[in-house]
Amino acid sequence: MRSWRATPAPTIVAEALVAVGDPLRTSLRAGADAPVSAVVRSIAAGVAPAVATDPLPGWLRSDQRYPCARALAALREFHGALLALPVGSGKTYVALAVASVWQRSPVACIVPAALTGQWERTAARLGIRIAVSSHERASRGRLPSGTTGLVLIDESHQFRHADIARYGAVAAFLVGRPALLLSATPVVNCISDLGAQLALALRDDALAPHGLPSLATLDERQRAALGAVIIAPPLPIAGMPRRRSRRIAVEPPAEGLATTLTLIEQLQLSQSPAISALVRGVLLRALASSPAALSAALRRYHLLLLQHADASAAGRTVSRSELRKWAGVGHDQLVMWQVVSPASGGADLDAADGERIHVILEHAERLCSAVDPKAERLRVALSDGLPAIVFTVSRATVTYLRDRLGTRVAWCTGTHAGIGHTHLPRAAVLDGFRPGTNGGPNVLVTTEVAAEGLDLQRAGRIIHYDLPWTANRLDQREGRAARLGSAHETVDVLRFDPPAAVDLRLRQLDAIVRTAHAPAAIGLGTDQSAWRWRDVVALRHGGQGEPGTAAVRSSHSGALAGYTVHGIASGSGAHRIAGELVWVGADGVLVSDPAWLLSRLDEAATADACAWNRTDAARALDYVSGAIAESLRIAHRARWRAGSGATLAKLARRLAAQAAAAARARDGTTLASIERARSIIAGGLTAGERRLVDRLNAGGSDEELPALGALSPPAVPWTAVEARLTGLILFQRG
Repeated sequence: MRSWRATPAPTIVAEALVAVGDPLRTSLRAGADAPVSAVVRSIAAGVAPAVATDPLPGWLRSDQRYPCARALAALREFHGALLALPVGSGKTYVALAVASVWQRSPVACIVPAALTGQWERTAARLGIRIAVSSHERASRGRLPSGTTGLVLIDESHQFRHADIARYGAVAAFLVGRPALLLSATPVVNCISDLGAQLALALRDDALAPHGLPSLATLDERQRAALGAVIIAPPLPIAGMPRRRSRRIAVEPPAEGLATTLTLIEQLQLSQSPAISALVRGVLLRALASSPAALSAALRRYHLLLLQHADASAAGRTVSRSELRKWAGVGHDQLVMWQVVSPASGGADLDAADGERIHVILEHAERLCSAVDPKAERLRVALSDGLPAIVFTVSRATVTYLRDRLGTRVAWCTGTHAGIGHTHLPRAAVLDGFRPGTNGGPNVLVTTEVAAEGLDLQRAGRIIHYDLPWTANRLDQREGRAARLGSAHETVDVLRFDPPAAVDLRLRQLDAIVRTAHAPAAIGLGTDQSAWRWRDVVALRHGGQGEPGTAAVRSSHSGALAGYTVHGIASGSGAHRIAGELVWVGADGVLVSDPAWLLSRLDEAATADACAWNRTDAARALDYVSGAIAESLRIAHRARWRAGSGATLAKLARRLAAQAAAAARARDGTTLASIERARSIIAGGLTAGERRLVDRLNAGGSDEELPALGALSPPAVPWTAVEARLTGLILFQRG
């Protein structure tokens, strides 16, 4: 330390000190006077999501280029992203464009089995190398081999349950690999659906700097953070046909329906209330579909009872998997999940129902030959000749309608397809409803096998002859026709609701309403939600801006303040981790409502500029400093992640022992790998990483430990955080 040689030495006296109420406020200064338009652009740049600047393929539509650039930027920053473009808007093309920019080697694609051919044909036409495997193959652990790097997962909402086989297989496959998820309907039943999907690609704490500490605890109050990794269109997509929806309620003859319901309710089914509810629900749903579906369900139940009798003679019960196979319980259904859970044990059925089945089966078969008001109403709806797709949940109903509607009806189930009584390849039948085809049948009756991913734009009408359990499935069905390239400006949607007495027992309409609200909880479906408004700001006000201060004439009195939060890392400079915009009224009340903020920014972009004074600017910053301080606290806390807790203490001790051995051996490479592994397990993990770590913690061999060191390092490298004002706009009355 150097001493002062000058005399007298400088001194600090108490009278020169000033008390500071808010240390942060001392670093906040209103910028220099700047044009309003330049300040608006600067604020927009601060809150807009990151967008890649790579050259993009020329075959992308203009409205697909922004989502593509957004997905590339999110993948680079977070290692994962979810492309949530609407059904029929070209997600496949956007994802393949991302793949073409990301790497030249083949890209692994995991898609529904019905779409593997479509993906392969599209990629070949665009000259992009891919290796495709299906969801169903993934369930058996069979995933694209010989690939590295990016993975594309289509219809990712099929991976919203972490306890199914395909989820575990894909989670392990994605360890150390970036992934782009694709789903127009990522939220099916509840917001946890989304957390499970994102956990495949993102570490649990990836969005902590944005205010979401853990994907596992995601709730709608934290939805603003999702904008960093979910890419949805901020503006309507040009060329998408409108949907005109109508509901039809057809009540069968009251006496016949009452008799059928009484006979079903007389079945004893099981001593277990849950199993009874499941079986009765399957029969009621079949009744709502068609007499043929009810007959088929009763026959299957009779066979299940015979199987149960054989099992009982051997001292066993029918297994859960056998009951589930009979019921056709899919992962999109909301009925009686506890029946198929391990805690339920076997299926204890009532053998006495074997005698009762014959009575109700004879009744159902008589209904098959009687006049069916529902089928007749369908015939009327189809009489105008508009090409239509009729969705049903039962293969028996497909055959029933084919026979009632005439020989020129196309049909498709999970196992067979044809036109009239002639069996044909499924692809040939579906091709008749693709755009540009003419002369084939005008009606396609199908099960859910045609509900996802297919381009059937020749159809101008979608008919929900039977309802699914979720609003998600309704949207997927309608998206077969209501998509880009449709031959119709408006797609007609008809929905047959179940008879009131049946729905009173099934509560199916309530389930659809409930699941329809789930996506809105995180902002999907509106263009000014808690996070999508940022994309709107970027598209409306993007461009080169200038940080500074400006004022405008307005009927409102207050100020808009934009700021960014940056992480500071030694050797790599500052990295923007968040951008915010806040309104402060003249009374000091802060407003963060997206619609209000967007309206004020739009107003400022066109309002008349006026002079401003530093007193008003300083007062506004006094109020805003609290919001900025909270953003800094959120970013700072992200550096101190809770980690995996004491459950990994055993693994941490093993890593420490290996690190000591590597240090004694002066093996720097191994030591660096172990230190990186210790850093990784201290923070958040992806679903696959968590399973790997849990396995190693539970007793995996020491030879497996280096696999942790191959994982990418934590995503929060900064050692300090700072805030920077991007602009201040004062709104003055007059």
